[in-house]
Amino acid sequence: MNKVLSIFILGLSLATSHALAVEFVPGEVIVKLRAQSSTVEAAAFVGRAVTTHRLSLKTSYENLNIHHFKINQGQNLDEVLNQLNQDPSVEFAEPNYIVHKQSANSQTSAPIQLQNEWNSLT
Repeated sequence: MNKVLSIFILGLSLATSHALAVEFVPGEVIVKLRAQSSTVEAAAFVGRAVTTHRLSLKTSYENLNIHHFKINQGQNLDEVLNQLNQDPSVEFAEPNYIVHKQSANSQTSAPIQLQNEWNSLT
């Protein structure tokens, strides 16, 4: 029983540590404006982001109200995100997270052979 519990805890800790490993592009932020933001309001926000927050616009996805910015060297990412999230026209601002495609066949933790473990107990 202890062996099965140990294997379960090991698998759980491996899966958890893998899930917590968050990657993002250093120095880049993604900003989603509130749904009711018009094109004029979005342009005003981008202007404020460039002048007030010293961000460089990389690209905009206007149909989604999403803007991709690069922060200047020496700026603190957490401080920039905090300032952006305080803007009433911003729904959210977050780092430019890196997402990896995972196939259905790949495993992120050690496989547990339950039948083998069960047989070892009986």
